[in-house]
Amino acid sequence: MEKTIKERIKKFKQNNPFKTQTDIAYELIRSDILEFRLKPNEKINQDAISIDFDMSRTPIRDAILKLEQDGLVVQAAKGYQVFEMSVKDYMDFHEFRIRLETYATMLATRLMTDNQILELKDSLREFNKYCEQGNLEMAAIYDEKFHELIIKGSRNEYVIKTHELFSSKQKYYLQRLIKMGLFDVSYAVAKKKHLEIYRAICERDEKRAEEAMRSHLAFYRHRMYDLL
Repeated sequence: MEKTIKERIKKFKQNNPFKTQTDIAYELIRSDILEFRLKPNEKINQDAISIDFDMSRTPIRDAILKLEQDGLVVQAAKGYQVFEMSVKDYMDFHEFRIRLETYATMLATRLMTDNQILELKDSLREFNKYCEQGNLEMAAIYDEKFHELIIKGSRNEYVIKTHELFSSKQKYYLQRLIKMGLFDVSYAVAKKKHLEIYRAICERDEKRAEEAMRSHLAFYRHRMYDLL
């Protein structure tokens, strides 16, 4: 049974006691978008959200401005609406992602610690487990974690911060493709490519790791272009 808004706010406050009202509004609206309680192109009704969240309009407005920076909401004729994925936007985003993550992979292969590589192995194992179970939601979480560990392993603050800027958009795309039934077709290939990337990193082979990541992400880009 889905939690009420009051229950969600209460739980968030319990887990994050020092968060501001803007933080709470941001996380809840973001969750509504990523879980499609707010649909693509749906108008953001700030007055209704203010009443539902029992907050003034100021934190709601500030939260929406943050979501606009994330790319999850866009300006409409009057106010804001939820972002709608287009083929061009997805292709542009993925081309940028390929360039960023191949560079991050090269750095991570050189700089990741043994403990970080063990974390990478754990995320790979969990990803494979949920793929085999057909649990796409959990597989997506560990797919994302695998890539985030490589980003962090680059130890490059510009790479890490750039990735953080588009992480919400990346989550949106991932969830949208799952909802559309388009993501499961790529899991068999992803399992193979993740293993190639992991092995190359373990062997500190920068060129092979970089090429494996490029091939992995390029497959997603071409596959989704065909499906969309």
